[in-house]
Amino acid sequence: MTRRLGPRDRVFRLLDGRVFGYSELGDPTGFPVVYCHGGLSSRIDAGSADAPARAAGIRLLAPDRPGIGLSQRNPGFTLADWAGDVSELTEHLGADRFAAMGWSFGGAYAVGIGNYLPDHVSDVVLIASGIPRDWPGMLTEINSMDRLFLRLSGAGSILDRAAFTAMRLVALHAPRQFVKTTVRDLAPQSRAAVTRDPKEFLRATAEGLSNPGGVVDDYRVWNAPWGFDLAQLAVPVHLWHGSDDELCPPEWSHRLAEVIPDATLTAVPGAGHWVARDHWSEIFDAIRR
Repeated sequence: MTRRLGPRDRVFRLLDGRVFGYSELGDPTGFPVVYCHGGLSSRIDAGSADAPARAAGIRLLAPDRPGIGLSQRNPGFTLADWAGDVSELTEHLGADRFAAMGWSFGGAYAVGIGNYLPDHVSDVVLIASGIPRDWPGMLTEINSMDRLFLRLSGAGSILDRAAFTAMRLVALHAPRQFVKTTVRDLAPQSRAAVTRDPKEFLRATAEGLSNPGGVVDDYRVWNAPWGFDLAQLAVPVHLWHGSDDELCPPEWSHRLAEVIPDATLTAVPGAGHWVARDHWSEIFDAIRR
C-alpha cells in the first residue's frame, strides 16, 4: 500500500486479497458502529462525528466502499458482498456485536449489513437515507444530479467517469468555486454544515472521486434493487431526516418507516441533508439506549 495514511486511517487485506481501508474514530474501547459514507464521498465524511462519538463511548469504524478511497475495487459487487467485507472487518477487529449506520447513499449499505448480518447487528441507523431504486417515484423524486448519474451508470459509464474526474479536479484546484457551487442550492442548515469545515468536505469529496470506476460501481449498486425485503428486516432501525433535505426527500424516511417492522423516525425541523452534523450526540445516544 503506497498511499499516505492519515492518523485515523487503517488498511488490511480481505480473504480475496483486496485492500480494504477504513478510518477509526471516537472511543477506541467503545461500542462499535460501522458507518457507511455518502455518495460522491468517502470515509472522511465521518470526521465531524469523532468528538461526539468519543463522548458517547462509541468506536466509529468508517470504511471506504470498494473502489473508493483506500479500498480496492470489486467490480460487480452487491450489497451482500459489502456485508461480507464488513463481516471480515469486524471479525478482524474482534467486534462480534456492532451497529450499522448509513448517511444518504450509504443508507442502502447500512441496511444491507443489518439484513445479511442480523446475528451481529444490534441496530441500523439511517440518516437522510435514500430508498430502493425500484420503489415508485424514486428516480423522479431524487435531485437532478444523482438522477443523471443513475441513468448514466447503467449504460454510459464513460460519461460518468469523465464527470467524476472533472468534479475531482475542480475540488482539488478550484476549491472555493467547488464549495460555492455545492452550497448554492442547499438549505441554510446544510450550507452552514458544509462551510463550517470546507476542508473536510473537500477532502472527503476528492478522496471519494479518486477512482472514477469505483464511483460508477457505487452508482450501479444504487441503481439496482437492494435484493431483499425490507418488511423482513429483523433488527431495529432508527431513521433521522431533516424537513428541508434538498437531496433525499424527507418523505423517503417516512416510507421506509412504514415498511420496516421495528422502525423509529426522528424528523428534524429545518434541517437539511447534513442533519447529522448538529445531532451526532442524540444519534449516538439512541444507539447506546
